[in-house]
Amino acid sequence: MFASEDITVAKVPPHGPNCNPHAERFIRSAREACTDRVLPFDRGHAKKILHDYAHRFNAHRPHQGRDQLAPS
Repeated sequence: MFASEDITVAKVPPHGPNCNPHAERFIRSAREACTDRVLPFDRGHAKKILHDYAHRFNAHRPHQGRDQLAPS
């Protein structure tokens, strides 16, 4: 599929600590705050929990890089 669109795929080492720090930070935060504390009933429940957490993470949580302001 990617070759037909002339897209090159970059191979990333598994569990590379500095491959994408922003995504890895969100995944670690979501795992610690959501999935380690809540047992989802089904896929829809898990999607709702993660959607609510992503909204809080991006809209309400203070960020040190922005003088404790939310990113929105």
